[in-house]
Amino acid sequence: PQTAVVALDKRSGQTVWKSPSASGDRAGYASPLLAVHEGLRMILTMTSRHAIAVNADNGDLLWQFEHVTPWDENILSPLFHDGHVFISTGHRVGSVLLKVVVRGSRASVHEVWRSTDLATHHRGVILLDGYLYGSRWTPGWTCLEWKTGKTMYIERGVGKGSLTYADGMLYTL
Repeated sequence: PQTAVVALDKRSGQTVWKSPSASGDRAGYASPLLAVHEGLRMILTMTSRHAIAVNADNGDLLWQFEHVTPWDENILSPLFHDGHVFISTGHRVGSVLLKVVVRGSRASVHEVWRSTDLATHHRGVILLDGYLYGSRWTPGWTCLEWKTGKTMYIERGVGKGSLTYADGMLYTL
């Protein structure tokens, strides 16, 4: 059977658990992220056609949210903050903020907002002081308000690329 995420014992390399497949999707390009919300440990990542969360302790698929691109390439790792998951993809597909709802050992998500102004093809969306910064599919840079998705600005900049933050400055490549 297909699987989405696998946990290995760091000492032996033996398989600890395998999560079920996310609708038969192929792998995505995003690195997984460990998040804890209301006591539930989740591994968040992107498959070729979904954002998913699996239970970090046993591999159960907690939720999946469809996020399809023309080329089945979800590259950006999800961002987790304050019970919300941010995902973004290039190809003019755009960004979505999801609210995580935990009920015991189960979880679900629902969409809070969606924006095509930030459609990140490369790595490096930064959440800083309540704002998301990142590159657009069409060359340029965008700032969105985290809570509402409101576009604060769009600048042409130096083209699309990756982004990092250090010493009070945003650096692009």
